Amino acid sequence: MGLRIGYIELVSPKATDVTINIPAGTQGVYATDVLVGIDHVYVLAGNMNTVAQFNKNADGSIGTYIRTVNWYTMDTTIAQICANTSSVPYAYALYIEGGVEYLVGWGTANAIYKWVINPSTAAISGRVSYNTTLAMTSYGRAGWDGGEFIYFARMPRNTSPRTADIYRWNVKTPAVAPVKLVTIPNTYSMDSSYTGSGLLVKANVVYWGSGANQSNGFLVGFDLTTGLPVTPSGTSNPIIAANLQSIGVTPIATERGNISLSALHPSTAYYFTTAVATIKHIAVSSEMRFRDKVAPIDTISKRDVSFGGVIEHETGSQVSYRVRLGATVLKDWSGLTDTFVYISEVFPNDIFPIGTSNLVVEAVDSQGNTFSEYSLITKTNVAPKITNNSTLRIHRDDFILKASLTDTDMGMISYRVLVGGVQRYPETGDWTEYAQAPFDIEVPIPNDLFVVGNTTVRLEIKDDWFTPSSIGLNMTVTKASYTPSLAAYSFDRTTLHKEDLTYTATLGDQDTDDKIAYRILINSIVVIPWSVYQSAPVYLSHTFKHSAFRIGSNTFTIEFKDDFHTPAVNSATATITKTNSSASIVLPAVVTLHGEDLTFRSTINDAQGDPVQYRLYLNNVQVYPDSGDWSEFFKPPIAVARMFRNSELNIGANLIKIEARDDLQTSPSSSTYTATKNSIAPAVTVPDIKGWVVRATVSDGNGDKVGYRISYGGEQLYPASGYTELAPTPFEIEYAISANKAVVGVSKVLLIELIDEYGVVGSRSTSVVLQNGGLVLSPVPWGYVQSSVNGYLIRYSNNALNNLSRTGKMTLEGWFCKTGQGANNPRAIPISKGATYIDIGISGFVMLSIVIGGTQRTFTTNYSVKMNVWEHYAFTYDGNEIRFYANGEHIPQTWTMYYGALTNTSGIDIGRFYSGGYNFVGGITEVRMWDVARTEEQIKGSLYDTLSGTEEGLVFYPDLGTPNRPTATTVADRTGQAAGTISGSMPYSDALTPTFTAGDGGVVSNVDLGRVVATQSSEPVRVCLKNFSGYCIENIRVTPEQWQLDPVSEVVQLSYSNEPFIPEPELVISEYVDHLQYAKFWVRVNAGADALGGGLCKLHVKADITFT
Repeated sequence: MGLRIGYIELVSPKATDVTINIPAGTQGVYATDVLVGIDHVYVLAGNMNTVAQFNKNADGSIGTYIRTVNWYTMDTTIAQICANTSSVPYAYALYIEGGVEYLVGWGTANAIYKWVINPSTAAISGRVSYNTTLAMTSYGRAGWDGGEFIYFARMPRNTSPRTADIYRWNVKTPAVAPVKLVTIPNTYSMDSSYTGSGLLVKANVVYWGSGANQSNGFLVGFDLTTGLPVTPSGTSNPIIAANLQSIGVTPIATERGNISLSALHPSTAYYFTTAVATIKHIAVSSEMRFRDKVAPIDTISKRDVSFGGVIEHETGSQVSYRVRLGATVLKDWSGLTDTFVYISEVFPNDIFPIGTSNLVVEAVDSQGNTFSEYSLITKTNVAPKITNNSTLRIHRDDFILKASLTDTDMGMISYRVLVGGVQRYPETGDWTEYAQAPFDIEVPIPNDLFVVGNTTVRLEIKDDWFTPSSIGLNMTVTKASYTPSLAAYSFDRTTLHKEDLTYTATLGDQDTDDKIAYRILINSIVVIPWSVYQSAPVYLSHTFKHSAFRIGSNTFTIEFKDDFHTPAVNSATATITKTNSSASIVLPAVVTLHGEDLTFRSTINDAQGDPVQYRLYLNNVQVYPDSGDWSEFFKPPIAVARMFRNSELNIGANLIKIEARDDLQTSPSSSTYTATKNSIAPAVTVPDIKGWVVRATVSDGNGDKVGYRISYGGEQLYPASGYTELAPTPFEIEYAISANKAVVGVSKVLLIELIDEYGVVGSRSTSVVLQNGGLVLSPVPWGYVQSSVNGYLIRYSNNALNNLSRTGKMTLEGWFCKTGQGANNPRAIPISKGATYIDIGISGFVMLSIVIGGTQRTFTTNYSVKMNVWEHYAFTYDGNEIRFYANGEHIPQTWTMYYGALTNTSGIDIGRFYSGGYNFVGGITEVRMWDVARTEEQIKGSLYDTLSGTEEGLVFYPDLGTPNRPTATTVADRTGQAAGTISGSMPYSDALTPTFTAGDGGVVSNVDLGRVVATQSSEPVRVCLKNFSGYCIENIRVTPEQWQLDPVSEVVQLSYSNEPFIPEPELVISEYVDHLQYAKFWVRVNAGADALGGGLCKLHVKADITFT
C-alpha cells in the first residue's frame, strides 16, 4: 500500500531522477522550487536570480535542460515576491489561462503581482499589480488548483507552534483582495526557507510541501474546513524519510527535502532538496476516494461500533475491499464490484481494546491500484469521580465523611475509607459491596482516631468495568484546638527604680468549653506558679516588688494553656526596665612627682541619691579599708582623701583605683588614676681606657646621689662588694686595674653599674682588650708581626697603586729584627713585590732586588746583618741612582746603574719571597713603599714616627704596629687600599712586656722597672721608653746595673744621644711623656780586653705621675 494523505496517495518512484546541472548563479546549482508549465518546467535555484528552463515529458516528469535566465534582472520588482540574492521566498505560483503561462506572487508591499512567461525565451514581462490589505510574510507558500483559484499560505511566524492563514484569490476577478478561508494552528514548521510554491488544494484538503531545507518533514495535508491535519496512512503527520523508504523512494539527503505537487500533473510529485543537485519523481494516485463515512466521533465507551461509507472510483472501475482492525481482519476481501461500493457494518464493543485503535478499509481496483481509508476508534473507561462534601475541622466531635460518588460510564462503585493509612471502613472486608452510581455516602469516624493537628483521611473508589483500578481522594482533617489568647493586658509602669509594679490581663479561648491555667515568670524564674484551670475569660491582677527585677532589661512572661488533650503552652512577653544610676567618681588632675608624698582626692556621687560604699587600691593592693572589704554606706556626695608616702610609690606609673557601688549595684563602678613617680636612671659615659686606667663620668637626670661598682671579666673589682657610698652627681671615676687582675690581649667585659638614692639602677657594659699597662723599654716604639720559619705570610693582591709606574721612582723601607734563619739559607726576604724585594742575609749582607725596564736587577750592600737587633733599612731609586740607608744613615755603595721604567705590577707579600721560600724569621714593622725617592733628611725625620697613611707619594703602608689592628685573617693597608690576607700564623706582638711593682689601685709614682735591654757590646743600642701607664709622666730617671757583667772590665754607659754618644752614669729625662708616647736614649757596654762577654745588664727606671 502507498502513503495516503487525504484523497491522494504517494505510490512509488516514477520515471528517472533528474540531475540539475544549472550553471552557477547567485544561489548555487540546487533546486529550491519547481514551477510546472504547459510544455516546460522552471526550476528555481535558491531565488529568481537563477531560473533553469527544462522540457517537460508527457507524464509531467522533467526532461532536457534548455537554458538559465535571471528574472530579477528582467524586472527588479520580482524581489517583492522572492528576495534578491537570498533564500527568503514570500509566495508565488505558475498558472495557465487561455494557453498563456503566468507567474503570480503576493509581495511584501501590500500587492499581488503578475507577469507573462514567454516559453520561447523563459523571459518574464508585462507586470501588473493588484492592491491587497495585507503584506505577505517571509516563507509563505502559493499554488494553483488547476482552475480559477490561487491559494496562499501566510505565516505570522511569531507563535509556537507556528500557525498559518490560508487565503484564496480568484484569477478571474484579480482586483478583489484574497479571502481568508481557515487558520492552520500547527504547520509543523512547513514554513522552512527556500521554497515559495508547491501548494495544492484538492477535495477540500490543502497539500503543503515543506521548504527545500526542511529537516524530516516533507509533505503534510490540512483539512480546508477545520485547519487540522489529515492522517497519512501508517504515519504521523507529516511524511518523513522513513515513510518514503516504505514505498521504495530513497531519501536524497537522509532527512532533508520537499515534496511539491502540481494541479497540471496530479499523478506526479517532485521531490528535491538544497543538499543534492537531484530531483526525484514520485507516482501519485488519486482515482479512488471514500465518502459519506459513518464512524464514532467520540469515545465508544461500552457501545458497539457502527461503521459505513461509500467507495467511489473516478473511472468507474470495479473495486474489491476488506476491513481490518490493526492487523486483525474483521471482514475479508470482497469480490470485485462496480462502484459505488456501499459499506455498513456493526462491530461488537469487546473487540476494541481500551485506548485508540485504527479501523482500516483497504480497496483495490481491477487495474491493481490501491486505496486505504483510516478511522481512529477510541475506547475509554472513565474513572469514577469523588465529590467531597465533608467538614474537615473537628474539635471534640466525631468526623463525618460525606461524599458524592459518580461514574460517567454509569457503572457500579465500591469504596473504602482509611484514616492515617489504616482502613477504618468497612470494618470487615476490603471494600464495600458494589452499588449503582451515582450515590452519596456518610461515614462517621470516632474523634479518638485523630490527633490534635492534621490527619489524612483517604477515600478510595473503583468501578466494576474491565480490570478495575482504584482512585483516591486524600482529605486533610484538622483536629483543632484553638489556643488560648492574651486578649488584653497592662502594666502600671514599664520602667522602675525602687517602685512596685502592677500587672493586669485577660485570657480568652475560642473553644468556649475549654478551661485556662496560667503562670508568670520574670527573667525565666517562676514568680506566680500554675493556677488552677478556670473558665474563660480569665481576669488576673498581680503586684510585684521592685526586688523581683534586676537592674537593666527584664523579660516579663505570662504562659497559659487550655485543658484539651496534651495542652500546648502559649506565652506573651514584655520588657520591664529597672534603672539604676551607678555611683560616679570624679578624679583629680594627673600629676608627676619625684621625691614628694602624694595626696589623692576624689568625689563620689549617685544621680538617684542612693547610699554608696567604696574601697581604694594602690597598684592593685587594697589600702582602704584595711580589712579588704567595703566601707560602710555613706550618703552622697562623698569626699575621699588619702595621702601616700613617697616610699609607698613605685618608680614609674602608680595605679590608684577607686571602686564604688550603691545599694542596688551588683558590679561596682571603677575609675583609675595614674600618678607617675619620675626618676631618670643614672648614666655613665663610655669609659676612656688608657693602659689599665679606667676613666668615666657619672650623671643623674634628677640630680640624685649615685653609687657605683666596677667589674672586669665577670669579677667585681671595686668596691669589694656592694656599691660605693652615694655621692652627689655629676662626678668622675678614675680607677686603675691592678696587675694581678689585668689580662693583656684578651677581650673581656668591663661593667660599670650604678644605683641612685631611690634604687634606680643604670649600667654600661664595654668589651675591652687591655694592652701593656706600664712603662716599656724596647728598641722600637711600635708593635710588630712575627714571621717564622714556616713560611707564613700576609699577601696584598691587586693593589691599585703597586705598579710604581706613575713616577718611575721608588723608596722601600722598614724596621726588621732577624732572630733566626729560614729554610733556604742564607737568604731571608721580609718583603717582596714580585722580583722587587729586600733580602736580609744573602752572604751575610743586605741586598735589594728591583725590576727596572722589565729586567730584574740586584744590588748587594757591604752592610752586615745583625742578629736579634732592630734595624731600619731603606733603599731609594730616583731613576738614575740606587741609595741604601741603615738606621737613617746613608751607607755609600759602588754599583752599576741601570735605567728604565718601574713596571712591576705584582702583589706584595710580607714574610717571605713571593714565589715561596726564603722565609724571613723575626720581627717586621713600619714597612713603607713610596713612588718617590725620599731624602736622607726625610728618612731620619720619620724614623721613629708612625704615619697617617695620607702622605704624598706613600703607596703602601700595612698596619703592622698598631695594637690589635691585625685580625685573625687580615691586616689593613693604611693608605686605604684593600686589606692583606694572613696565610698561616703571623702573630702580633707589642715591643716588650713590662713588669710592675703594683701600688694600691694602680700604678703609682716611682715605679721601679728592671729589664734586660742589651747584650755585651761596645756599640750603642737605642732604647725606646714607651708609656703604657695611662698617666702622663715626667722626671724619668734611668740608672744602670751591671748584673751579669764583670764589674771591673765591663761598664754600662748611658747617653741622651748617639750623635755623639756622651756617657752618663744616670739619665734624667725631664720632658713630659704622655700615654702611648715614648722617649729614647742610648746604652752601651764599654768592655775591657779581659772581659768575659756573654753577660746581661739591667736598667732601672723611675718616673713621676704628673697628671691623669
